[in-house]
Amino acid sequence: MSDDKQMKFKSDGDTYQVYDVDFPTTRFQGSKRDISSWVWSRIGELEPESLLDVFGGTGAISFQAKRHGVETHYNDYLRFNYNIGLALIENKRVQLTDDDIDFLMETHDFDYPSFIQKEFEDLYYTDDENRWLDRMRVHIRKLGNQYKKALSFAVLSQAAIAKRPYNLFHRANLYMRTEDVDRSFGNKSTWDKSFEDHFREKVQEYNNAVFDNGQSNQSYNKNVMKWSDPPKTDVVYMDPPYYDQTKNSSNATDYQFYYHFLEGYIQYEEWPDMIDDSVKTKRLNHDPSPWTDKNRVKQAFEKTFEKFSDRDIVLSYNTAGYPSPEELKDMIKEHKSEVKIHSKDYQYALSEEESQEILIVGTD
Repeated sequence: MSDDKQMKFKSDGDTYQVYDVDFPTTRFQGSKRDISSWVWSRIGELEPESLLDVFGGTGAISFQAKRHGVETHYNDYLRFNYNIGLALIENKRVQLTDDDIDFLMETHDFDYPSFIQKEFEDLYYTDDENRWLDRMRVHIRKLGNQYKKALSFAVLSQAAIAKRPYNLFHRANLYMRTEDVDRSFGNKSTWDKSFEDHFREKVQEYNNAVFDNGQSNQSYNKNVMKWSDPPKTDVVYMDPPYYDQTKNSSNATDYQFYYHFLEGYIQYEEWPDMIDDSVKTKRLNHDPSPWTDKNRVKQAFEKTFEKFSDRDIVLSYNTAGYPSPEELKDMIKEHKSEVKIHSKDYQYALSEEESQEILIVGTD
């Protein structure tokens, strides 16, 4: 982290620090990294001292909150995302040292498993890459510190999706990398770069993003619909999966499906019992989410707004989403005296359409 810090002023004249540190680049679908400054410009108007990010994802907005000296509580239902929160939001100072990295990369006299090599042969990675992933899981487990483990998982996740066509695990399509054909998309040199090279390149970004903002920040792994005691904060920020009503099929943004391989990898010992063997992708069995079900998503929003009605509400959304922005505005009005909608033109990765990214802000 740079030693340079900018000073900002609150409306009452008090100052707070903005830490000069960059959020790592990411290939995760739906990340708010590129528009995090715009999102924070609206959240910052509320002058929060504490924030809860209930659908934390890549952590881009939580990271902005942490940079601005706010006590930050990150949450995500997915375990691999939770480790991003541990690594970059909760973690104050622990980094992966050169010795740690060498230990992770080298082959040792350990009893290595072969689960990925056997279960996922010819699906997502080559035989050598599957062997590397099996070994790496053993090495990460042997790191003594939870934040070193979390950093390792976060960096490895980025390496894993960089080597995937479309940066997803929604198709068992290793052949797209390995066949000798002309390609109109993707970057074969990136796909074929070794896991070790990807890891060593990415780990510096993550190490540089570790800093202490003087607050007691926390990372949680909770299902927001069942979370009985979320931390009390000034603001809650929500960025739930979008149900796109403009598409003819596959309307829901199902992160559990898109990144099932990473989710299984984190839970390596339990992984064999979690797999749905009826489909070629070998995705994980999981309870259907209300956020991906058109018949239940409205009720999910209503319950979530009610749960967090004791604080300012900031909702990231998209004009193509269902329910409509106006419907959501009316829902929030049930709990907040003033509701505003802010918009920004933005095009997501893998999307051919430019849509309106919006923020719905409810305050008392």
